Amino acid sequence: MCEYVFTLFVKHQQVDHQYVKKKILLLLFPFTQKDWYRGVKEGKVAPPTEDKLAYDLYIPLMALITYILTMGYILGATGKFTPDELGIMFSSTFGFLVFEFLVTKAAAFVLAVSSPIYELIALITYKYVRCVVCLCTCTMCEVQEVYMLERG
Repeated sequence: MCEYVFTLFVKHQQVDHQYVKKKILLLLFPFTQKDWYRGVKEGKVAPPTEDKLAYDLYIPLMALITYILTMGYILGATGKFTPDELGIMFSSTFGFLVFEFLVTKAAAFVLAVSSPIYELIALITYKYVRCVVCLCTCTMCEVQEVYMLERG
């Protein structure tokens, strides 16, 4: 079982610099994309290195980690940081992700839509790319109201 999960995880981590660049631009500016059909290669969906619309787990994982570290930096910059805050931030973010995953999986079950777990996880966590961009932009512009919106 562990070998299957590891193989599945590694398969969806196979990305290159070009893919990451194109995917982040697509996540930030989705209105620029005209064709939303997934690439197909030999009867299967194309891997992330060949299709920018393919789901990967690299960008969501990096975005989630960057989000937590950015929030830690912002708390430190405002003088509210304690080491426990990173653990609390991770726990609450992970708990919310589990809840969101369960709601999404229940909705997919009710609507009779079959979707692999890794695709749902990727779709749920892509939002952290935009959250990190928003937090960094507001930090550079010294807008403090957004910090509280992001923190909840």
